[in-house]
Amino acid sequence: MHPQPSEPYGAAHCLLTPTTPSRTRCVTRFAACLLLSMLAAASVSANQLPERSSLRVVGSTTVQPVMEAVAARIAEPLGVAAAIRGGGSNVAVSAVCDGTADVGMVSRARAVEECRDAAWTTIGYDGVAVIVHQSNPVRTLSRDEIRSLYTGQTRRWTLSGFDHPVVLVSKAPERGTLAVFEDYSGLVSPARDGAARAGAGANAGLIAPTAWESGANLESILWVAGSVGGIGFVSLADARGAMEAGMPIRVVDVDWVAPTIATIADGTYALVRPLILVHRTGNARAQAFVMMTRSDAAKEIIREAGFVPAEAAP
Repeated sequence: MHPQPSEPYGAAHCLLTPTTPSRTRCVTRFAACLLLSMLAAASVSANQLPERSSLRVVGSTTVQPVMEAVAARIAEPLGVAAAIRGGGSNVAVSAVCDGTADVGMVSRARAVEECRDAAWTTIGYDGVAVIVHQSNPVRTLSRDEIRSLYTGQTRRWTLSGFDHPVVLVSKAPERGTLAVFEDYSGLVSPARDGAARAGAGANAGLIAPTAWESGANLESILWVAGSVGGIGFVSLADARGAMEAGMPIRVVDVDWVAPTIATIADGTYALVRPLILVHRTGNARAQAFVMMTRSDAAKEIIREAGFVPAEAAP
């Protein structure tokens, strides 16, 4: 059985909680005019909103801090409240499609035939970082090396005097980060159903069933931080935040390319994913909220979170 993460990291969540900037920050005239025009077009005013005034926003924990900041700094001063929670990209799509959420946060590409009567708006791009324990001397991993680790073929780290069992940390099937890793590595989670595994193709391998399956990025970070031989994959923005908070993890290069804002923007880093907001067509309130993320103020929030705004990428 893999070693459990050491106890001190159980209290680390507070270190990784994003700092919400002051809500007294000025709202851009552009965002205000945009929201009012969207509501007017749908013949809905702020005073005519239904009693359930909070927009239900669910999904990717990668996108969640951005939406919380957009809600606090842009939407709430305009009288638009949003109840925001995580759950994963797949949960977001399902909730929007069945009407239990107004806006879904997705951190992966759209699947074919997925929620066809919905609008998909890309707000930015994120890199998926491969992380190891801080004491691990490895600096870069190739695709073949990552495959060898995650299939269980390579079971120990044996380099530069560093000799430890490999502790694999994967992701739950509903998480968008897993889909990006699967696309890059050509591996498929054993937790996928038979149809999903078959659809991956005859040459796709399986992630070792001994890999720990985590949910939110923080869980993966805690596993790797508490396991000397750990390796995982998480949002680059979350990995950076964790390191700044003192967590003993390190981001490694992939195929000799470092994940940076520049390499994500120009496409030279391999593990890049879109950050998308999904809403049902005809939901004017959701559409107005999503359109606020196109404002200059929202783009600045996206940059502050460590992502690349959609317009900044080719």
